[in-house]
Amino acid sequence: MLRASFEENDRARAEARTDGFVKLVTDRRGRILGVTIVGDRAGEQIGLWSLAVSKRLKVSAIAGLVLPYPTLSETGKRAAIGFYSCSLENPWVRRLVRFLRIFG
Repeated sequence: MLRASFEENDRARAEARTDGFVKLVTDRRGRILGVTIVGDRAGEQIGLWSLAVSKRLKVSAIAGLVLPYPTLSETGKRAAIGFYSCSLENPWVRRLVRFLRIFG
């Protein structure tokens, strides 16, 4: 499960409405199986996720979106990006990142 809190979102902070979160459930390959959104204006955010589940999209599709700033929808994108944080624990990925840092 991937989760991002509204407390980390600039829009929620600006409006002092930081109670809430977005939680994603994916399979091992990153396909979005389900989404829970709890908090202010959750209904306005669920449409994108409903489409993602019905079209069997992967989290990469959401993680790559360019969203307007600042919006609460960025919280869902942050949760999607969290799918890739496990990759950084892989020694091969760390070596590649080091290589790219030097030569990229």
